[in-house]
Amino acid sequence: MSYRFRKDQGFSILEMLISLSIITMILTVIVRGQSNFSESAGLQNAADQIALYFSQVQTFSLGVKEVTPGVFSSSFGMAFSTRAMPNGSTTAYIYFADRDNDSLFDNDWNCVTGGTSECLERPFLYRGNTISNLCIVPSSGADLCGQGRIDISFYRPRAEARFLFFDSGGNQVTPPVGYQGAKITLRSPSGTLRSISVYTTGQISVQ
Repeated sequence: MSYRFRKDQGFSILEMLISLSIITMILTVIVRGQSNFSESAGLQNAADQIALYFSQVQTFSLGVKEVTPGVFSSSFGMAFSTRAMPNGSTTAYIYFADRDNDSLFDNDWNCVTGGTSECLERPFLYRGNTISNLCIVPSSGADLCGQGRIDISFYRPRAEARFLFFDSGGNQVTPPVGYQGAKITLRSPSGTLRSISVYTTGQISVQ
């Protein structure tokens, strides 16, 4: 019985190029999938963080959180804006103590803290996420979006939310009678959206 042995010549250039192309495509799919997952997770985390801040300011307003030693009368709130700095920012929002209980954040977006300033913190949105839209949620019909700014506060010792709405020019907007609340929409770099809704009843939800 005779055997023929084929001389091992390894990969040809064409075979190597095909193999490299396949590997490249597989790696591209994996990296793209990981990138999409990371972006989606980052956007969800940003929305959840805002919801947690709302829960915190609501709790502070219901409880006995003091702004300065011995001062327990202030309410707490959050302000959002789609206007350019210094009147607002699409990459940050304001957590504030409503010292005069007028439902309005009285300082600018530079958030100088201390003294008589109402600003307690200016949290930022990272990974390219932005505040893309601010809406009034009416009792019926489509949301009234395109608001320039929304201030939402909780007046102690009540759990209900109070709202102030402003247009893109900074003028206060009167919401429709019986409106339900407000919606803050976040946008990722690729265009994915998440929203946080706050209702007049004090309910907070993330969609």
